[in-house]
Amino acid sequence: MAVPTPDLGSIAVVAAAIAAAPIIASSLRRLVVPTVVVEMLLGILIGPQVLDLAGLDPYIEFLSGLGLAFLFLVAGMEIDLDRVRGTPITFGGIGWLISLALGLGAATLLYATDLVGSVGFVGIALATTALGTLMPILRDAGALNSKLGLMTIGVGVAGEFLPIVVIALFLNGTNAAVETVLLAFFLLITFGAASLALRARPPAILNAIAQTLHASGQLAVRLVLVTLAFLVWLADTLDLDYILGAFAAGLIVGLVTRGELGAQVRIRVEGVAFGLFVPIFFVVSGMEFDLEALVDSWSALALLPICLLLLLLVRGLPALALYFKLFEGRDRRALALFSATALPLIVAITSIGVEKGDLASDEAAALVGAGMLSVLLFPLIGLKLVGRKEVPTTLEQAAREA
Repeated sequence: MAVPTPDLGSIAVVAAAIAAAPIIASSLRRLVVPTVVVEMLLGILIGPQVLDLAGLDPYIEFLSGLGLAFLFLVAGMEIDLDRVRGTPITFGGIGWLISLALGLGAATLLYATDLVGSVGFVGIALATTALGTLMPILRDAGALNSKLGLMTIGVGVAGEFLPIVVIALFLNGTNAAVETVLLAFFLLITFGAASLALRARPPAILNAIAQTLHASGQLAVRLVLVTLAFLVWLADTLDLDYILGAFAAGLIVGLVTRGELGAQVRIRVEGVAFGLFVPIFFVVSGMEFDLEALVDSWSALALLPICLLLLLLVRGLPALALYFKLFEGRDRRALALFSATALPLIVAITSIGVEKGDLASDEAAALVGAGMLSVLLFPLIGLKLVGRKEVPTTLEQAAREA
């Protein structure tokens, strides 16, 4: 069997796109367009359906999958379970259950009117929150370490982790009871690895980490990559979605990288993630976006704004209802908008739905398009609502305020 050769020209064009994206995003200061949206738009532009400057081959698709894994790794790293437990995670979980019910109800109506071919995939896609995408946007705006940022993290944890669990248990076509056992086994391994990482700190390993932090060895970064690779492999072996493994790896890395030394490790890991792999995922997602199917179908074009509105209703209404005692009107509306921001999981969920034949390409394109618009519009409007306020400098201070 012949091994395909990499399309170096396409790789070069993708590399140029990921380098151009932050330049373009920073030049649009008045519009405040998130870099991830620029990356996807550039992907559409250079892809097969517009300029056809770059094509998809197994190598580029592998790098894109690795980018999605790094996106969820970093999202998991940002979560401090000690600080989001209590009100943030409790309200986030309750809000997500309400969103799931609303999402499945909305998807049922869309299915009854022949606008979509699946209730399950569409309903869960509408109940997601793009925590990994929101993190850099809120961080760049200086809002991540505020009370609002802390509650957004709680909402995002539920909106990213719980949909992955539901997909693993009910939408992958296998026995739900078997998947439950496999998921429990995976979580047991994850918690065991986290406990071991927190308790077992051999002096030789710690010394090697410190000595190589500013050298070519970079042991800490390599250990992060080992953790990511092992848990992604384990999740895939157990027939779970591999992004669950990436998210779990991020939680473990986040637990063991507290303190000054850990902060330096995080900077290096984020450099690898946001400097290379994550932007490749978003650019390739744009290249894979089925623009032709969307523009050739009137029903799909009508579905796109409907899905955008449903994202706001399904994820936003629970936030407006649950947090009225914690936030004033503007902050609560901003939280509703942040909650309704969704993209990476929509891409993943619709890809699974199309692969299984439950979703048509134009339906998937409409959902992904709605997700792109949500990332472009909702955080921007939310940040405009809250304005520039004095925010705590650490999540610990934010947690005390909550």
